[in-house]
Amino acid sequence: MTRRRRILVSLLGLLIVLTLAAGWFGWSQWQLFKQRNGIEQLDWRGLSPSLSGLRLDELDVRQHGENGALLKVHLQGIDLRIDRWRSPLPIRSLVVSELSLAWQPGIKDEPTANASLMLPDRDQLRSIAAWLPERGRIDSLTVTLPCAEQQPCSEAGALNWHRQDTQLVADLSLERDAHRIALAAQMSEQPDGYGLDLQLALNEQPRLNATNRLAWLDEDLRWSGTLAMSELPETAWLLPWLERWTASAAIDLPATPGEMRLGAGWALHARSQGELPTEGSAWGGDLSFAATLPSAWPLVGIGQVQGRLELAASGVDGQWAPTSLSADLNLAPEASLLEALPPELRSDRLRLTAEPLSAEVADDRLPVAVRLIAGGPLAGELEAQLRFSARAPYRTDISQGRLRLKAQALTLPPTTLTSLTADLRLSGQASSEQLTLTLNKASTLAAQRVRIAADSPVSLSGVLADLSGLAIQARLAPEGIVQAQAKGPARLQVKELQQAQLRTQGWRWQANLDADQTRLLLDGPLSNDSDLVLVTNLRKPWSGPLTLKARLQDLFFRASNPLASTFNDWPALLELNSGRLQGDLSLTVPPDAAPLQANARLTAGGLAGIYDRTELTGLDARLELALAANRLRLDMAQLQLEQANPGIAFGPLQAQGRYEASLDALSAGTLSWQQAQSRVLGGTVSIEPGSLDLSAAQQKVAVAIEGLQLSQLFIAYPAEGLQGSGLVDGGFEVHRSGEGLRIEGGKLAAREPGGVLQFRSPQIQALGRSNPAMGLVTEALDDFHYSVLDSDVRYDERGKLQLGLRLQGRNPALEGGRPINFNINLEEDIPALLTSLQLSDRVSETIQQRVQERLQRDNAPTTP
Repeated sequence: MTRRRRILVSLLGLLIVLTLAAGWFGWSQWQLFKQRNGIEQLDWRGLSPSLSGLRLDELDVRQHGENGALLKVHLQGIDLRIDRWRSPLPIRSLVVSELSLAWQPGIKDEPTANASLMLPDRDQLRSIAAWLPERGRIDSLTVTLPCAEQQPCSEAGALNWHRQDTQLVADLSLERDAHRIALAAQMSEQPDGYGLDLQLALNEQPRLNATNRLAWLDEDLRWSGTLAMSELPETAWLLPWLERWTASAAIDLPATPGEMRLGAGWALHARSQGELPTEGSAWGGDLSFAATLPSAWPLVGIGQVQGRLELAASGVDGQWAPTSLSADLNLAPEASLLEALPPELRSDRLRLTAEPLSAEVADDRLPVAVRLIAGGPLAGELEAQLRFSARAPYRTDISQGRLRLKAQALTLPPTTLTSLTADLRLSGQASSEQLTLTLNKASTLAAQRVRIAADSPVSLSGVLADLSGLAIQARLAPEGIVQAQAKGPARLQVKELQQAQLRTQGWRWQANLDADQTRLLLDGPLSNDSDLVLVTNLRKPWSGPLTLKARLQDLFFRASNPLASTFNDWPALLELNSGRLQGDLSLTVPPDAAPLQANARLTAGGLAGIYDRTELTGLDARLELALAANRLRLDMAQLQLEQANPGIAFGPLQAQGRYEASLDALSAGTLSWQQAQSRVLGGTVSIEPGSLDLSAAQQKVAVAIEGLQLSQLFIAYPAEGLQGSGLVDGGFEVHRSGEGLRIEGGKLAAREPGGVLQFRSPQIQALGRSNPAMGLVTEALDDFHYSVLDSDVRYDERGKLQLGLRLQGRNPALEGGRPINFNINLEEDIPALLTSLQLSDRVSETIQQRVQERLQRDNAPTTP
């Protein structure tokens, strides 16, 4: 092999190696490019290059984003034309027969808050324009994107464009069901920026024109433009087309909704570093808007609007204030706006009017009179004079505001209100950070009737709430209300309050209200027509239990008894005519169905009066009540009664004990005591500490008697001429059952050395003279000195007291004072005895009258 041939072979081998190496490098770089850009598929078919360009039959691209987004592109019939391959730019034309683009968002795709859109500068714009073909056309364009509720929706149409230098004109058309939307856009370079003009045509008819001019002055972005629309008769098919791309439901339109006139203009500026800010706070400038809608027009997310609006505003750093305002609008709100309100508070129609106050002229204020009328179950009208600031700090002054509400019937479970009216006089200020309102004089809420359907229904008639002086404040932020508070007087008056445990009468609550987003506080005196006064303190965390504390102001019963005039369950036979009563109450109502919790303390001093047929004098008591877990506990820490007189006076009485029972069976609880005793007829009657289960069929208790003075007994007992002396001790058991009370095993005995009995009645002496057998007895009892006196005691459920009396002693003046023994059986009808005593002057006239009335009822003839 010659030297030349060896060199040629070596060069050819090197060329082959370099070609393979270049191919391998190119292939690896291509794979790396696809991997970096998430390209999973890139296929083409029918590539036909030529001197004037290239043609490609099909191209398929499938790309996955990092967050799971998927982009699929399919092109058919691609024809690219250039002047020469050596310098392909500018590209002369691009024609695509068919382009299908489908995009699915990733599962983590979320809108970025406060994002900014990067804007190309002139050099970037020219660079982009240099690569864009001078003419282009896509004959069949199909785009599939997620629409409402992330469901895929497709649109079909065509796109064509042409450009010259940095001026670009593009036409996009979409077609469906023989209808066509055409959007024409013209973008051009300006001396200090660029402009964008848009025209929208529907079925070949021009409907909307918009102009935009973007310019930079140093670091300031200037954006000015206009928008105009005269009519839109195509709404009958346009809105259903757009409904797929929104979450709003179909809206019923009037017969001719095409009538309208819209116009807008703006001259805005913002600090920018080559970006188009999307934050409202970044913009300032001037804008104006005017709309006339003779027929109702739907606004997505708002509802149907009809009327006119003229508005101009200026702003600095996102703080906007109107500079002129005139409106007369009718709105039928969209149902979704009112879903958070109860059905009774939803308005089906609103009317807003706003007109400048021509009588007032101010450079820094825009005075406007506004009026808002709401219709529906709760009809209302709001009138106010607003003065908007035209310069920073921006705020709105509110004066001569008046809110009037009216509802024939309003149900806010569990409360039902009838004939509700409200008349609130308002004044205050509003800004982007704070709202302050004051309810002025004569601000009232009223209802003819309010019914609260709870476990114990409450009905209120003639309800009037005076809210004059109440102050309302709210701190605002872009996301909504941060903090709200209402504070001030809240005077409530009820003409009649009806409740099962209360007597019907008027009530008044002079409260101070303090409410915010976390809790409600109400403090102040609560009183009624019976002069009952409670100093109340109410606390209600919105997510916690309601607690009520009430202090009963001192009640003096000499003038009246407010308790008897307030509570239906006040014992009808209990009258208090002197003394003092104090009390405190603490009540907790859980937010769920858990039982109530309550604590109360009552302190009585010097009470006197009448219970049934018993006079009471000098009652001092301290009672403590506790209610928890559906059980009631009553502690009688101290009870002392100076005297009780049912016909036979006794006292003082002292007691200390406790009663516990379930609310479901209040009369079947447990009674326990540590002390129970009373002075009776000079002696003492007492009960040993113990307890009774009142739910049992029978109960019994042992009673001890010590030092009862016969002299006082004979004074109290209505027997003429009977007197004596001596002390008696003893005891008995009291048994209680469903049939009544009875006494068994009772024993009484006089103390040694005994005493004297004298029975010197003219009637008994006459009996002795007429009956010789009784003569000895009457003589002996005329002055009987006994050494033994004892008796058995029995008492039955019919009220019969039986005494088996045994006497041993003598009469010094009879037969030399020889011993005499007596065995006497006595029987007394105790109820009849007490009745006779209560008909005497030993008790008050009130008790005598009650006894006489009862006797008349018992003796009245029965109607057949």
